[in-house]
Amino acid sequence: MRVSRPEGLLMVLGGAVALAFVACDTDNTPQVRILSPTAGAAVTMTSDLTVPFVISANDFSLKAPSDCGTETRCGMAYLNIDGDACNQPGKPYNNVLAEGKLGQDFVVGALFQYCPPSQRYGTHNVTVSLRTPDGKSVAGAGGAPATATISLVTQMP
Repeated sequence: MRVSRPEGLLMVLGGAVALAFVACDTDNTPQVRILSPTAGAAVTMTSDLTVPFVISANDFSLKAPSDCGTETRCGMAYLNIDGDACNQPGKPYNNVLAEGKLGQDFVVGALFQYCPPSQRYGTHNVTVSLRTPDGKSVAGAGGAPATATISLVTQMP
């Protein structure tokens, strides 16, 4: 089977992009990325005041705390909106993600119903951080906490 030039070019470019992502993660240090929405985006919340976030966790397993066993790179991802301003009552996070496998992309909802009603719409900083089963920050690159933060603008559903 013969591959035409445009298709062949796409296969080469796709391979180069895949290699670039692999090359970015050579230090085996836990890290988290926010893939969507993008920084600065204007997003419309769902009717239940949620904005879905797609995140990626590398060199870290997202699991329920009781499922980590002796794994040292295992725990949860906390999502916070504007620091602690929109946390669930009595919790150190707005939402938590505790299930997944290495190298996969995950969806976690930012739950704006926990923000004061007057602060639900407008500019927000959303942070996703990797946490140990007991809730402590996970060290990422250079020993800094493994976190990712973006700013976005929320709009009414």
